[in-house]
Amino acid sequence: MAKAHSDPQKERSKLFDKFKLVVVNDDTFEEVYTQSLSRLNAYIIIVFAISAIALLTFVFTATTPLRYLLPGIESATVQRQVMSLAVKTDSIYQVMERNKRYLNQMSSVIRGEVSYDDLPKDSLLTDPGLGLSEAVLEAQKNVAMLSLESEVRREDQYNPLITEDSFENLMFYVPVDGVISQFYDPLSDHLAIDIAAKTGSAVKAVADATVIHAEWSTATGYNLILIHQNNMLSVYKHNGELFKKQGDAVRAGEVIALVGDTGELSTGAHLHFELWRGGKPIDPQNYINF
Repeated sequence: MAKAHSDPQKERSKLFDKFKLVVVNDDTFEEVYTQSLSRLNAYIIIVFAISAIALLTFVFTATTPLRYLLPGIESATVQRQVMSLAVKTDSIYQVMERNKRYLNQMSSVIRGEVSYDDLPKDSLLTDPGLGLSEAVLEAQKNVAMLSLESEVRREDQYNPLITEDSFENLMFYVPVDGVISQFYDPLSDHLAIDIAAKTGSAVKAVADATVIHAEWSTATGYNLILIHQNNMLSVYKHNGELFKKQGDAVRAGEVIALVGDTGELSTGAHLHFELWRGGKPIDPQNYINF
């Protein structure tokens, strides 16, 4: 028996055949609502409804916290926390590696394999860009001072020392041009003078010296410590930028940093300046004409 072929004309006409949608009250059989529809109209309405539902679902998901339920999408807060933890983890790793190197070298000294003076002390110091704790920064400074003390003593064998008489008459360079905002006051434990100055003003070395500390501190920002002849130290804190690094030799009046407002203890752009002699603080105004 031959298979009947469908008539394309009839198939197309079915799309436009009219049907009536009737809503009837079940009790009274009264027609409540009627609507004439064709198959084409029904298809269009169904496609439009599906598209509208999909669009609303997308908008609702993209603009509400529901989007964080999707795999691979995290909130900005979570991302910041992850970055912060990653940085802290890296810093802890660097400190552990430094301590490991230090312990290994100290073990060699204890076992008598090497002399302490022969240790490559520079290898005990980490990169200056690492965010280290105050305790680690203090350890760096102590190691650096041990390393440089012998070098300074060797240099002093060939350089005339400042005598007591000449030291008392010696005048240093002014470290920065500005106005003294707080004076030296040992009674209040302020063992320095604060000089208010414009941000970016030049900070100068008060005398010929060697840099023994050039690091970042959470409390006092960018710091410099210089060692001069006659067992004198000059300290420069809250700098905005450092131009010298540990071990550099500087001349009197040479620009070594820029004034800033760094560190938690800073309350404005200024230079916190200290002078130490023989391990004791002294009033800078006794030696510098500010």
